[in-house]
Amino acid sequence: MSCCLVACSLIGGAGCERVLGFFSEPKAQVDAPQRYEKDGVSFEYPGNWTVKEETAQENGIELRTINVESAGNALLMVQSFQPAVEIDLAQHIELTMGAMQEEVGKQVGGLADSTRGAVTDFEREFLGAKRSGKQAAITITALGEKVPSSVALIGAVLEDRTVLLFTTIPDEDRESVEAGFDQVISSLRLGAAKPG
Repeated sequence: MSCCLVACSLIGGAGCERVLGFFSEPKAQVDAPQRYEKDGVSFEYPGNWTVKEETAQENGIELRTINVESAGNALLMVQSFQPAVEIDLAQHIELTMGAMQEEVGKQVGGLADSTRGAVTDFEREFLGAKRSGKQAAITITALGEKVPSSVALIGAVLEDRTVLLFTTIPDEDRESVEAGFDQVISSLRLGAAKPG
């Protein structure tokens, strides 16, 4: 699967619709977690967040997208590709940011704009190992307000699938949601899918 198709499916899930929002961000309720468990994927997530999912087939690859959304502007997306596919994170973050900027330009009657910042590397524990990721800065401007935000992408190519994890949040809301992101990521487990 090409990086372009992966980026389109990533953004198509819910990434762009949540790029621009002017909501106050409630603190993630990590002390009263909900649990997601379906078809071999499980994780805990904050009690005041919601989960939406969809599955698609393309060129013999099953793409499963799970969106974990806060009540404000935070989005964490888990994507599973079966069988495993190789993904170039540097190219992918570039395509993702381009798609986000295009979507921002369509919002607020075309009066929104965005400016991209630096892309940096990071490492974190993800699915049982320390893995490399990419983080990109973006500032969204609309209605006279500038909203600096960040987008992070980390991936794992496993024996039976590739898993991508995407997060986006305005920088000013990071303190309210960081524990929620950590709760999902640290509790994420993969097992065999149940037979149909």
